[in-house]
Amino acid sequence: MDAAVLFNVQETDDLTSDPLLVERLHLIGAPDAPLIQAATVTSKEVSNVPLVGTYPPHGLRLLLERWSSEFDISLNFEFEADAPSVLVRLAASGACYSIVAKAAIAHEISSGQLATAEICTPPIERTGCLCTSKRIPPDRARDAVVSLVKAVASDLVKSGEWPGA
Repeated sequence: MDAAVLFNVQETDDLTSDPLLVERLHLIGAPDAPLIQAATVTSKEVSNVPLVGTYPPHGLRLLLERWSSEFDISLNFEFEADAPSVLVRLAASGACYSIVAKAAIAHEISSGQLATAEICTPPIERTGCLCTSKRIPPDRARDAVVSLVKAVASDLVKSGEWPGA
């Protein structure tokens, strides 16, 4: 790996980790789903609703499990899938909800397939980090790409085009 955008990654002996943004996760579901009719939903409202989520040890699932454990919130994963498209389709069908980053489903929101509510009190947040390998020698081309990614991410956050960040 030369460079990658990863979430909640600490610097190690093998890679650097430069935070780019913090994004809040959202409850997603069918546009007429009861819990997403308002802009926000509380953690108590999310507790025990039917969810589709990734299998452990996927990073998103681990983040949700840490959050639920820390704040004593029961999450009810009725369905599990590795494919993001399955999470989106099941949530859009009305069979359940899911919890994802709003930016990941911006197209489905704009097309009316899905609606979202930001989870608050407490929120679920993750940090997007630009990571580079420490094992690969410095390279001007990689450095240029890294600088460009940082600039584009910053512009997307400042302009509001990275939903949820």
